[in-house]
Order: sequence, then C-alpha cells, then structure tokens
Amino acid sequence: MADIIIAIDIGNTGIKIGLFKDTLISKATIRTRPLEEGSFYEEILRKFIGDEQPVGGVLSSVVPSHSRIFATLLKTVTGNPPLLVDHSVD
Repeated sequence: MADIIIAIDIGNTGIKIGLFKDTLISKATIRTRPLEEGSFYEEILRKFIGDEQPVGGVLSSVVPSHSRIFATLLKTVTGNPPLLVDHSVD
C-alpha cells in the first residue's frame, strides 16, 4: 500500500491542495486572500483529507505571509515537517 502525501501550492490568487497515493487522488483550490487564521485552514485540510492519513507534505509558495502557517499546519496534520520547494531546490 502506497503512502499518502499532501501537496500545497500557494499562489497569488489560489491555494491548490492535492492528495497523492502514487498519483493524484483528490484536489481542491481555495482563495489566497485574505490571510485567515491557521485554525481556518486546518479545518479545511482535515475535511479535505477525511479518513486518509498523509505521512508527509510538500509546500511551495510565492506568498511568504502564508508559508509559515501552512508549513506548521502540514507538520500538525502529517506529524512530519514538509518538504519546502523553492528556488534553492534542484
């Protein structure tokens, strides 16, 4: 059985969320603005994940104000710090 990974891409207009088990199994998009409290995003993510239990996360962002909230949230939801994808990743 393949592990489940949650990926989040924070863009200027939308936050795209994907759940992967070998391939994409579920996806959603939410608005980037305005910046909400972490609890708001946690509720959305927990509903999105449902009964699945991701073992890790991947985060990319062009909106620094949102990055810390989602990095913390991914660690909370998965139990592991996320892989942060930015200009320094090969």
